[in-house]
Amino acid sequence: MNLKIKHIYAVTLLTLTSTLVACGGSDTGSAATANNAYTGARTLAALNSNNQQLFYSALELSLLNLSETSELAAKSSDPSVTSFALLSQRYARLAGAIDEYIANQNYQARTINDSVPCTNGGSITISGTLNDQTNTGTLNVSHNQCAEDDVVINSVGTLTINKFDTNLLKITDFTVSGTGSTLYNGVTYTETGVQQFAVDHYNGQLTAVSNITRKAGGLQLLENNLVLMVNQGNITFSGQLCEGVEGCVNITTPTPWSTSDTTGETLLSGANNSKIRIRSVSGFEWLDLDANGDGIYETTTRAE
Repeated sequence: MNLKIKHIYAVTLLTLTSTLVACGGSDTGSAATANNAYTGARTLAALNSNNQQLFYSALELSLLNLSETSELAAKSSDPSVTSFALLSQRYARLAGAIDEYIANQNYQARTINDSVPCTNGGSITISGTLNDQTNTGTLNVSHNQCAEDDVVINSVGTLTINKFDTNLLKITDFTVSGTGSTLYNGVTYTETGVQQFAVDHYNGQLTAVSNITRKAGGLQLLENNLVLMVNQGNITFSGQLCEGVEGCVNITTPTPWSTSDTTGETLLSGANNSKIRIRSVSGFEWLDLDANGDGIYETTTRAE
């Protein structure tokens, strides 16, 4: 299997040269809403060989969700950019519609009410008004059986553009909040909460902060101030990720991930100093497990 975190890195890095726009669920989403929606275990998890792949997959899903949302920026500015993330075409259509609205409003606060088709059926509807001077404000966004490849989205929600650089004509801070559902690989995930994205186009820095509860069947996942940061070509992850049955892990990145495919190390820390180390070796990601917390990794397993 190819490096998934490296793949996410490549997608996220594209946003640093593009306009940021995003879509989300209803305006009821917030960090508090996400926290309250999660009813699972909140103590640190005892990490072991039985749950190491579970936490790796949960982190992968979280990071992919964040990079999906931000990757539409690249598609908005350059439709020839190769897409690596899920739903990129859906985001490209949304980004294009808002870009056109900003370009055509001629500094007048006009109402937008537009519908764009999704690749494999369904549509995205955008409505609302942006400030005629600042291009900031809140837009309503709904996905109506929006199908892109193997993914189907249904949601009603908001996108808030917090800051817009009038010199670069690029969005620099936006918030996605609300609830919605995503069908992927035969599994329907319901999500509630908020994600905020801030980009410094001048210095090549992107920060994304996620507070989301994600559920599917008996699975519960909580992103508790999960932070993805890109800084001058390096990417780091931090914060906390919880799983309903096993509990939580604290996330740090001792060695930032880079474009070399040979560097990058992320630690998931659990109860009693137990750890899972995610690292890159020969084009694959490997999981090193220290189950008893003695600082020695007893096993090494290739991530699935």
